[in-house]
This record gives sequence, C-alpha cells and structure tokens, in this order.
Amino acid sequence: MTRMVDTTKGPIAFDRLVIKEVHASGDNDESIAREWYLDGELVRRDAWVTLLRGNPTRAEQGAING
Repeated sequence: MTRMVDTTKGPIAFDRLVIKEVHASGDNDESIAREWYLDGELVRRDAWVTLLRGNPTRAEQGAING
C-alpha cells in the first residue's frame, strides 16, 4: 500500500515528494519547519515552535464564594 500525504493539491504518494527541513532559532524560541515539494513546488508545510522561556506570571488564586 502506498503512503499518501495530504497536500494543497490533494493526496500525493509519499515517494513523489521531496522533503526539506528548515531549522531556526531566535532569542526565546527554536523552530522547525518541514516543507514538502512536488516538482519544485511547495505543496505542504508543517511547523513546530518551542518557547525557551515562558512569561512570568503573578497570578493569585481567588476565593471560592459559597
């Protein structure tokens, strides 16, 4: 059975696609994008972003009124 990948042009057989990964990093993030090409045309892009430091919060728990 042929593996199929959903793309902007509909399902395409996995072995017809060229996959490239793009890695980038910023001051507070790391990202990876996987790009899928069919005959040189970008037909799918998946991206993941990881934050390295979260925003500090000073939340206080409220009272429960009953």
